[in-house]
Amino acid sequence: SVASSGTPVCSQPQTGTVTIVVNDAPIINTPTPFEVCDDSLNNDGIYCYDLTQKNAEISTDPNVVITYHETPTDAQTGANPLTGLYCNIVPGAQTIYVRAHFNGSPACYANTTLELQINPLP
Repeated sequence: SVASSGTPVCSQPQTGTVTIVVNDAPIINTPTPFEVCDDSLNNDGIYCYDLTQKNAEISTDPNVVITYHETPTDAQTGANPLTGLYCNIVPGAQTIYVRAHFNGSPACYANTTLELQINPLP
């Protein structure tokens, strides 16, 4: 039935069908560490990554949207996705947080992490 919360309270029985779709979160993999050699002669431990290079390790499903985030909270809420080249802010090694959801179902998501590793030049 359909009811009104106004005054006076009214209700009316309805007939018909409703389709409810329950979406599952995608099944994803934790990618291997993104390991690179430092690209500067001063071995500063900073490198600019194309994080999307790890998408295929996380999921090969073309319907899965993958985003990368600096904090676990951002990955859980989908806030502040990292776009373009990402230059790490923690020299030498940093954890990036991954969020994955099906196209059109952002509320059903899965999370994992990606380890960034910058090795010093010899």
